[in-house]
Amino acid sequence: MALHGVRRALRTVTDRPIVVFRGNRYGLDPGVQLWLDVDEFDRHLRLARRLHLAGQCEPAIREYEMADGLYRGDLLAENPYEDWPVLPRDQLRLAHVDALDHLGDLSFDAGRYAAAASLCARVLEDDPCREATHRRLMRCHSRLGQPHLALLQHRACAAALWRDLGVEPGPQTRSLYERIRRHEQV
Repeated sequence: MALHGVRRALRTVTDRPIVVFRGNRYGLDPGVQLWLDVDEFDRHLRLARRLHLAGQCEPAIREYEMADGLYRGDLLAENPYEDWPVLPRDQLRLAHVDALDHLGDLSFDAGRYAAAASLCARVLEDDPCREATHRRLMRCHSRLGQPHLALLQHRACAAALWRDLGVEPGPQTRSLYERIRRHEQV
């Protein structure tokens, strides 16, 4: 019964038989090429990292953006109580957040402060204790002529660190806050 359902579902995509019976067992036709978004996501991330390390920032930005475009949310989110996808789900989520963080860093370095600020906000939605990302967002706001938002971001950083980790912002964050408060260029 399950095989019939799979075959019927696959017929909506192609008339070619995808599930075949060979050697007393069922499997996928070896001639079928599969495209998996997870594999493509991973491929773009690996290439982005290599390009970034090689100092090729614009191509790295494009690859990180491609990876971001492929990430559609948590793996198998419709099955939140299944045990087996927990580790891959968390690994993919973390890889995506790291990719956004790297993309934000590259965007900041390229002078794209609004884009970098948006990326920082997305990172902090998933990981509110990334202090370096809070600092980057504070610098973005400051460079966009919005020091009041930078100071509010410091408050959000301090609250998240205290709430989640029981610590206060580090010296780099406090120093950046003071410089912004004194209207120094950061």
